[in-house]
Amino acid sequence: MCRVFRLDIFESPETLQFLLKKEKDVRKRERLQFLYWCKTGQGKTRNALGELLNRSQFAIGQWADTYRAKGLQGLLHLDYRGGNLAPTILVDIQWRLKDRLARPEGFAGYKAIQLWLKETHGLDVPLSTVHGTVKYRLKAGPKVPRPHAENHDPEAVEDFKKKPYQTA
Repeated sequence: MCRVFRLDIFESPETLQFLLKKEKDVRKRERLQFLYWCKTGQGKTRNALGELLNRSQFAIGQWADTYRAKGLQGLLHLDYRGGNLAPTILVDIQWRLKDRLARPEGFAGYKAIQLWLKETHGLDVPLSTVHGTVKYRLKAGPKVPRPHAENHDPEAVEDFKKKPYQTA
């Protein structure tokens, strides 16, 4: 048999019900519902509350610990930092990198860009971040011309392009 879940809730059921009706954020409503069901005795164990809220016993325990430590405001404060995080490579460094990529010599590859960032700006950035920043954010690439053969003749290439296509 499950152990009885003990949580002293300081708000009245009427206050919790009023806050529950007023709240628009689904995650906050879920937590208010948790407090309301604890206060009214509809959920006596973490398991029962978890089944009512479709959450794990671990999540219910974390909510209870947060409520004990920080109160109602602490429980309703969602400290979520998803999406739109600051870039690893700062914007001014990205502009310098873009200027450097615009030069004809460019870089030998993404690894060379990674080394340049480490040497000039002291940034130890993963290669995947360098690739994503250069390719998708800056819409560029390491611009190194491919090597030509020793006997490469640019005039012959232009003449070839001018000739009409002939079938044999």
